[in-house]
Order: sequence, then C-alpha cells, then structure tokens
Amino acid sequence: MIKVKVQAVRADDVRQVFEVVIEDRVYEFPYSTLDPAPTQDNPVVLAQVDTDVGGEGFAYTLASGEEGGAMGEHVLSYNDDPRIACEEFLHQLNVEALSRFPAGGFTKRGLARQLGTSATQVDRLLDVKNTRKSVESMVGLVTALGGTVDLGFD
Repeated sequence: MIKVKVQAVRADDVRQVFEVVIEDRVYEFPYSTLDPAPTQDNPVVLAQVDTDVGGEGFAYTLASGEEGGAMGEHVLSYNDDPRIACEEFLHQLNVEALSRFPAGGFTKRGLARQLGTSATQVDRLLDVKNTRKSVESMVGLVTALGGTVDLGFD
C-alpha cells in the first residue's frame, strides 16, 4: 500500500468532484465514486484531511449528516498515477518470488550468493510488507529463482 499524505481537499459542487492535493499536485475525485455520494439535494458541508488515518485520506460530511471519506491511494488509483502501477508490479513480482522460493528448494544463503547480497537482504526482498525495494532487485530475485519476467502493455 502506498502511503501518501493528503495536503488539502476542497469540494467542487459545480463539477461534482473533490479536488485533492497530494504532494503539491491537484487530483480530481468524482463524487460518484463515493458512498454516500454527495448530490445537489445533499451537498458537502465539510471536507477536510482525515487526521484519524494519519492524513492519508480525507473525510467529508453531507448536509444530511452522513459522513464518508476516501484514502489518498484511491485518489491516485482513480487518476491512473504511475505509482499505483509500479506498486502492483512489485507485488506481482513478490508473489511470484514467494511461490518459487519454497517449491524450488532454494536457500536464502544460496540466493544471497547468486544475487551478490546478504541473506538479510533476501529476507527483505521476500517480505511482502517491505515496500522499500526496487523493481530491479525483484526482477533479479525472480530470475535467480528460475523465473522469466515479461512486460505487457495495453
């Protein structure tokens, strides 16, 4: 999961979108993607960065009193931000490495030697919770585990 900080949020009832500022860039996020969805009869009366989630999302209140919110990661995903595609690719590489590791009879020390790194680094590469790894490192790991990485484009 990408951790992004929402810096500001503003409701635009005319265009029916929230304008969400993440890393000094403004992203549009349509009301129609939310539940409850703001409408002309039930407009947004308050929109703010959600401190309950560490500023990684925003919250809003409608005139009816209903409340909703969204995470910054969802805003980036809706806007096809390349960080989302990169995170998904890294996850796919991680899943592939994990599926090949135990089945192939590999050891962490053997992989470390093959990759020119430490067994601790191999542990980090195999850890799905570790988001601080490069595509290059993960492709190297999958290749060392006997896999082939093919990229496809739509």
